[in-house]
Amino acid sequence: MSRAHATREIWHPKSTEEKAAVLRELETILSSPQFRNSKRYPALLEYIVKNTLAGRSDQLRSAPWAWKSLTGRPHTTRTPTP
Repeated sequence: MSRAHATREIWHPKSTEEKAAVLRELETILSSPQFRNSKRYPALLEYIVKNTLAGRSDQLRSAPWAWKSLTGRPHTTRTPTP
């Protein structure tokens, strides 16, 4: 079975007006009941959107760095012992 790969064009806001529109939409989403009643999801979404708008999307791949930015606590990984 072959799987077709779709290419997606990634949109980035180019003007301050477009960035402001994205931030207004973010506020609308964050004020929705699904996000308003959560502690972590709003922080995560806001973190992702604001860092992407600031041109730091490359840093979003670093889970330990993101975790510390979101929670203020260092990320710890425990390796299972055999």
